Amino acid sequence: MIRRAVSPARVGDVFSQLAGGATARRRTRRQRWLFLSAAFAISIVLWLRVSGTFLADQQVPTRIEWSVSDTAWSLLEAPEQVVATFRGRRGQVFTSLFQQPYIRKLIEVVNDTVLRIPISPSEVIYSADLEVRPVALDVSQVEVRLEPRTRKRVPVSAETDATAAAGAVVVGLDFAPDSVWVYGPASRVEGIDVVSAGTMLVGEIGARVTRQLIIELPPGLTGVGVEPASVVGTVQVDTLGMRTFSRAVEVVLPSDLDDYGNVEFDPSEVSVLVSGPLRILAALRAVDFRALVMLEDPPRQGASYPVELEWPRDLAVTATSDPPRVTAQLNPTSGQR
Repeated sequence: MIRRAVSPARVGDVFSQLAGGATARRRTRRQRWLFLSAAFAISIVLWLRVSGTFLADQQVPTRIEWSVSDTAWSLLEAPEQVVATFRGRRGQVFTSLFQQPYIRKLIEVVNDTVLRIPISPSEVIYSADLEVRPVALDVSQVEVRLEPRTRKRVPVSAETDATAAAGAVVVGLDFAPDSVWVYGPASRVEGIDVVSAGTMLVGEIGARVTRQLIIELPPGLTGVGVEPASVVGTVQVDTLGMRTFSRAVEVVLPSDLDDYGNVEFDPSEVSVLVSGPLRILAALRAVDFRALVMLEDPPRQGASYPVELEWPRDLAVTATSDPPRVTAQLNPTSGQR
């Protein structure tokens, strides 16, 4: 048996050929994968472009804006929307869902409290940029109810979060005008006694603040309106001040308690410390306040009793007694019966 020696160079050539073949196969597979991916992407794009030309129908909620030209009547009940069917290219029809189409209906002649109003697809108002058109509505007519129109003037109310800065006091919240006209169906207007202007948000303030406030009607009141639709709200602020009045202590006995003679209190007078807006303090008088000791049982010598202050509650002030309590001193000639 004859054996031939293989040179190292020959062995290297064989391995080089094998390695080169594997690299070529990998390159071929990669190119094939890229080609298939590109072909798939192109087919998707072509499918989308072709399918976008197909006609399709889409149902779109369509609101109705109502108005009544006869000022003697007001709308009581009416549908707020219908459903319109739009037809066009598939992509355009889908876009119409977000365009909020609407119909404007004017009721010119009212000869009854219940009317049936015809509507048609040609009345639908929508974006002209869309290559679609309304072809149908879910109804061909709608029923509306009307009622004689009335109006009345009602006051305005509102709240505020206003708090007074140091040295100031919030006096109140005023409106201009302080009342508005409410108009609409008589059955609904008659039940409205006041309208709200919401909440006036101002926070901490040291001077008066003014805001435009929108009148808010309760939801669901179809056909009801207000005039004017807004008012000017002003949070009134004044400087905080203090006045002091001296008042004699008075005794108040219950009706079933006998008079126990000349009971006196020490001290017989107290200082009434009143704080509030300066413009209110300036008009106060000592007689506006009373310092009272309320007795529920016969007085006891040396007993301590709280002093209760009384003043007109329409005065936006606070008052305290100094001292807050007094001591009973019984007249020796009175005794207890």
